[in-house]
Amino acid sequence: MTETPPAPERGARSTWIGQDTRVEGKITTREDICIQGRLKGSVESTAAVLIPEGGQVEAAILARNVTIHGRMTGDVEAIEKAEIGASGILTGGILAATVVVHAGATFEGTVRSRAKSEAKPEPRITPETRAATEERGRTAAGAA
Repeated sequence: MTETPPAPERGARSTWIGQDTRVEGKITTREDICIQGRLKGSVESTAAVLIPEGGQVEAAILARNVTIHGRMTGDVEAIEKAEIGASGILTGGILAATVVVHAGATFEGTVRSRAKSEAKPEPRITPETRAATEERGRTAAGAA
């Protein structure tokens, strides 16, 4: 049975990238963001990032919480929790206080854990990590 991503709370502020939308570049927000389409670049959010089924992301993500039900290539840094749902596919690294990988999920990469108190607001996305993310994307695309 396929999991359904949680709907945003009524009245909550959020940003949506629709399924027929492609974005390339850097997104910085204080709102939750739901990526139903395609995104290549980086995302920094002080809130949550959700990639539902059908969403395709090639990026480095820094957010409070990250939930993946679609496909992602890149590194995830979650201040609180990184979660890969049963339909989720992640190729990349995870750095988070809590990591949840559901049965059926596909994950190829590394996991590093840290206490919430170690969280730093500034991103760790560097030219080196961006280059590694892009290389993983090319490798994953070639294998598909």
